[in-house]
Amino acid sequence: LGSCLCWFFLIGFSLNVMALGLENFVSRIPSVIQGGLFMGFKFDVYAAILVLAILVERYKKKANERIRAAKLESALFHAELDALRMQLHPHFLFNALNSIIELLHENPERAKSLLLRLEQFLAMTLSAGQEQQISLRREMDFVECYLEMQKVRFPKRLSIRVVIDPSTPDSHVPALLLQPLVENAVRHGV
Repeated sequence: LGSCLCWFFLIGFSLNVMALGLENFVSRIPSVIQGGLFMGFKFDVYAAILVLAILVERYKKKANERIRAAKLESALFHAELDALRMQLHPHFLFNALNSIIELLHENPERAKSLLLRLEQFLAMTLSAGQEQQISLRREMDFVECYLEMQKVRFPKRLSIRVVIDPSTPDSHVPALLLQPLVENAVRHGV
């Protein structure tokens, strides 16, 4: 801002020279030297230029802040999308769909129910990815959808026991906190 002020001082001084005219300015040089540097200087012109310079600097700063905020928002969106991709492994989707296809012949109603749970699971994944925190009850609904689909794949090897303190279901937790843990437990424990 200091260099900007120097430039605007010079511009203001130049505008003053132009307003007075070169001959008039040259004729005033002795009085400027005798009476001081600012004799005949138009402070209103200088003040207007100074205010304009400050406004331009503030505008540039706000524009840069908006650009930075947009870049951060874009980076956050891409990070959330990457996190979502990591959580929705294609193998899980293929396995879930294959399980549903197998159930179509044996138990069509159960297959339809499971397909609806898969749809709920995907919808919850997308909506939970947009929120920072959700209730533990909602997080557990999400985990239960996942586990219900896994029970179809591993009916004999997967047993589930959920114990939750009755005072905690309305507590808030980071979105999608439990699902990766449960997914890893199923992947590596079954």
